[in-house]
Amino acid sequence: LYEKIRGQSVFLLAELGIPGTYLIQNDIARGKSSNETNIRGLNALYAKHLNELINCTIDYSLPMKVGKTATDLIKRLGGGAEEKALGMDMMENLLTLLGRLCRYATENYARLRVSLSNDAPAFVEQGILPYFKLVLENTKSRTFMRRVQLCVQTLAILTFKTKAVRAAVAKKHEKYLDKILVAVEGDLSSKPELFAAIVKLHMNIEGGHGSGWQDCNNRVLGKLSEALLPYRDGGAKAVVFARCLELSNDGVPLNRSSRAYGGER
Repeated sequence: LYEKIRGQSVFLLAELGIPGTYLIQNDIARGKSSNETNIRGLNALYAKHLNELINCTIDYSLPMKVGKTATDLIKRLGGGAEEKALGMDMMENLLTLLGRLCRYATENYARLRVSLSNDAPAFVEQGILPYFKLVLENTKSRTFMRRVQLCVQTLAILTFKTKAVRAAVAKKHEKYLDKILVAVEGDLSSKPELFAAIVKLHMNIEGGHGSGWQDCNNRVLGKLSEALLPYRDGGAKAVVFARCLELSNDGVPLNRSSRAYGGER
């Protein structure tokens, strides 16, 4: 029961991270049409509550505590399918929450980044990467593509200019990319948001780790270049990819000073 309550609580916290949750407290609640909604007031209300949500997330060490609960449920010996499913859902909601906090944070963004930088190495190695591995093993699941994109986007956010996390992610990056390419049957261009997130993750981990990073960088860029070919003639998916990559429409940051762009700096 405790674990179910914690799981539902994380889901509710993730819902508090989106602006639409606060519409009911704005002018719409007074019977006005959406055209008359006080956008400035809504933004102020959202920023206030989001910053409080960040403080709550940090003060109660939610990433580490919830991540541990989710991982324990997933790995529990003798645990049933229901427990594993609860753990997978809990981790998904936790990553959703962290992604929304990082995307939309205002005044408490710096505090959030510092906290994630301190906790991220353990959280990534003990929580996200094992979860990501399990997601990639279940390609027939209806949640597969959603969870893959969530993992890639979260890792791209956490590795953005955060050295402490890059090594653990970089060691798994190419292997996980190969599994994604198999799952989409080599047609990564059909998933432009995921494609853009993979490119950003690769740039944010500086192309690889250790002395062999350049070889890794060249191999990965070769695979990504092949996936780009269908975009040569334009089209709606090419536009989505470009907007995510260049305009950050997906809210995922990109390290434009990464050595992966054109060699070590």
